[in-house]
Amino acid sequence: MTGHVVVTGGRGAIGAAVCEDLHQAGMTVTAVDVSPVRTALPFQQLIGDVRDLDAMTAALYGVDAVVHCGGLPSDRKGHEYDTYDINVAGTCTLLLAAARAEVRRVVHLSSINALGCVGAGVPAYLPVDDDHPHAPISPYQLSKHLAEEACRQFANSQHATAICLRPTYVIHPGDPARTGPGPADLYAYVDIRDVVHAVRLALHADLTGFHAALLAADDLWGGHQLDTVLAREYLDIPWRGGETPRSTLVNCSRARSLLGWTPTSV
Repeated sequence: MTGHVVVTGGRGAIGAAVCEDLHQAGMTVTAVDVSPVRTALPFQQLIGDVRDLDAMTAALYGVDAVVHCGGLPSDRKGHEYDTYDINVAGTCTLLLAAARAEVRRVVHLSSINALGCVGAGVPAYLPVDDDHPHAPISPYQLSKHLAEEACRQFANSQHATAICLRPTYVIHPGDPARTGPGPADLYAYVDIRDVVHAVRLALHADLTGFHAALLAADDLWGGHQLDTVLAREYLDIPWRGGETPRSTLVNCSRARSLLGWTPTSV
């Protein structure tokens, strides 16, 4: 794809990286956010809110695809309404705008949290895969689950393509503030550069309908070894990984088969 892509949440860490990558790949990029994106690259910018149907519809006319990165990235205790309003209502509004503007491809930055098996949740089995049952616990997890369902409805009703990418704990090279994921997050992480690569693959993939794919590195964060953490942290959780040795607790075979994605950054 070398066409015009709108990226919502263009000022956020993932959105900004996506905008820069797509621009450098030769696509026409319009970054949408509630405040200006700080960048030296000359891609287009639009100040707007994903909950504004008229503004989003106008922004999407004539574009080839939408990458939806806009939303709150975690729970905010005492502000649960904002989580639902921005992450759920915002996503639904954007998808309605995409339908009105006849945009036929949406790539949504979801999260492993949509499954509800990290944080306060407990996996039903390991390694976690994209068929894991959804059991959201927190408002943020529920918002990610509902946003995915909205994408499913969009794809089915519009005969369009909606691809939900489910990154695990996203790390940003050179950011010393990142401590990395622990046992509650399955020690699962993914480099921002691999997330951006998955977005570009999703924009090009010969797919129709609704799809969702987990994104995780091929090893555990911090040099932890699989057999050690299984015995120490997850002894009571059924293992469905077969006898083939694995080095991670997240199965990304869906991203590999659908998109041809392989994590490469270290």
